Amino acid sequence: MKHKTEIKKAFDSEHSLKVVASNKDYTAEWDFKPADLNQDGNEAQLEVELKCVPAKAEWEGKAEFKIGGFGAGPLKSFTEIQIDSNDKQEHVATFSQNCLFDGGYHAAVKVAADAGKTKGIKDIDTIIASTGQSWGDAWVRGCVTKNFWGLGYSTANEGNAHHSLEAQYDASKGAKKGLFGQPMYLRTGSCFHLDNKSKLSVYGSFGDSWCARSKWEVPVDKTWKVTINDKMDLLKLMK
Repeated sequence: MKHKTEIKKAFDSEHSLKVVASNKDYTAEWDFKPADLNQDGNEAQLEVELKCVPAKAEWEGKAEFKIGGFGAGPLKSFTEIQIDSNDKQEHVATFSQNCLFDGGYHAAVKVAADAGKTKGIKDIDTIIASTGQSWGDAWVRGCVTKNFWGLGYSTANEGNAHHSLEAQYDASKGAKKGLFGQPMYLRTGSCFHLDNKSKLSVYGSFGDSWCARSKWEVPVDKTWKVTINDKMDLLKLMK
């Protein structure tokens, strides 16, 4: 048997609290949106969440502060700072910064640092992207700590079909070989919304193996839906 009770309270336009209690755990979420910082296109929000499991004497919590929309002219910045902690003395601080230029050009970085038992930088992720263009979206991204990089492109066709493609390169020591015997990989994906309201998704993964997957979702009526999944090893198929 599982029981769950949820209570929500909006104290005013700035503060709200949600408490969820079940027969296994308890969760409390506090949200604060200062009115003075949420106007004229600017955004600011503080979220604090705490979860505990009394039977196991376990707890975990996080605090996240978001602020953005501030800048000069066509340049705006968006910043997020998040702190995670738990009863196992695992503490992680994450800083994210996205600089937006002219509404469609992004330069962003995300850094996660461990302040618990093992101190130091955990991850550094970066991306430079162009979004919302007439020809689609394009990006260069990288995980600096893992020395893994990607170059991608996506586009949509009149809202009925979406396509994406990303070439990846793993420059880390001992990287797994992929295309042409090099640590290079290719990922593709397409999604088609068909006339009968069904959706067909096709994915491709090319490296040391070539794999293709498809998922076809067909609604029969308002309550029934049929889903068909396929997976193929293209290298074996071509032999």
